[in-house]
Amino acid sequence: MSYEGNIGLVATGISNQDGATQMYLWRMRDYTYEIETRGASSSNYIGTERFNETPFKVALKKFEKKVGEVKLW
Repeated sequence: MSYEGNIGLVATGISNQDGATQMYLWRMRDYTYEIETRGASSSNYIGTERFNETPFKVALKKFEKKVGEVKLW
């Protein structure tokens, strides 16, 4: 399945830094992705990291480096 054309949630995972922080990879538009970070409670927003002019595979690799197990949506 290709995620390149879909806008929205691409993948989720738990931070490999602390084993508790929830992380989400979002496709915002063509070649723009964002990693959203939330605390143990999903309402506990921590921050985002945006990748502009970035191919899907590059954004996914960056996400994979930050989380343990990646769950694709």
